[in-house]
Amino acid sequence: MFLNVECYQHKEFMGPDGQMHPPTGANYQNYFIVAGSKSTIVARNNASPRHTAAPGQLIPALNRWSDVVWQNWTGLASTQANQPRYVIHDSIYTLATRQLIEYIEVAEPDD
Repeated sequence: MFLNVECYQHKEFMGPDGQMHPPTGANYQNYFIVAGSKSTIVARNNASPRHTAAPGQLIPALNRWSDVVWQNWTGLASTQANQPRYVIHDSIYTLATRQLIEYIEVAEPDD
């Protein structure tokens, strides 16, 4: 098992017009826990350019959390990562999510 932490903050980017465009303020922080069949992605502190860019500001084509994360996960795939079994958004915390996490911990003990 290993843990890989990915943190990205959106910087200047080249648009389809060939010009450099200012940062949108987007950022992504995710943990990739690679543990065979129990591999997990933990989403933490993520804000896509679709939510951080100023009105009318050009945003990069790669702008959705799932696209950014999957690109990084597949980079790990050449090492030890399988398809992730779980995706957890740690900023979503309700009684139901806590119960689900506890269920997973009991139902799927460590290998």
